[in-house]
Amino acid sequence: MREDIIYGSILIIIILLFIKKEKAPTAIILLFLGLIIIFFTNDFTFGKVIMEESAQFRFYIPNLWDFLIGMLAAGIAQIFLTLTNVMVATISLIQDLFPDKSDRIDANGLASNMGAINAISPFFGGIPLCHGSGGLASQYAFGARTGGSMIFEGILEIILGIFFSGFLFNIFILFPKGILGAMLIYTAFLLGRIAFKEFQYSNLPIIIIIALICLFINITLGFLIGLVLYFIYKKFFIQSRSS
Repeated sequence: MREDIIYGSILIIIILLFIKKEKAPTAIILLFLGLIIIFFTNDFTFGKVIMEESAQFRFYIPNLWDFLIGMLAAGIAQIFLTLTNVMVATISLIQDLFPDKSDRIDANGLASNMGAINAISPFFGGIPLCHGSGGLASQYAFGARTGGSMIFEGILEIILGIFFSGFLFNIFILFPKGILGAMLIYTAFLLGRIAFKEFQYSNLPIIIIIALICLFINITLGFLIGLVLYFIYKKFFIQSRSS
């Protein structure tokens, strides 16, 4: 948000004003505000939409080398992030945001759904896809409450991706980072509030160690070391207190 600190600061205030108004389409308002800024501050016109070509589709059959590189470069590294973000954090967030519907979905359901998507999308040039607590928190934070919102968004994205992909790519590049930063900051606070709901000060050293390792080295090592530290803490400190 450093590049657009003025936009970002103003928009954080706007987001805070709309927090309690669940039906207010805050994200849509911010999106249109970003588009207005783009068209008034860049050499970019709606006429370019017509000039863009439609997306091209190509069926691709991965070879053995693709599988090997994909597994080493992304698959193994992604496993621990998937386990924590998709199966643990997302389910925990669902239980917190939708307590009356939390029994309808579990980690196995999310993993199966994600696996089915990723088993199909590579044949059409798709990138790896996953569920995640950040996406869920963002959708909820800016007004999405039902499955219908996801269907609406999906249809809109398919239309934009097929017919206006080049135009959309330019929008992504030019979109004010201050607006995106403000939205991400709000989402981060929402996730943080839920994450610290059952916070215990005795766990703080472990949290700090994991965060530093994930930030400066990588998530996989942070996950493994954090898991070992937690088991040590649980075995030697919690059990000794209870006994």
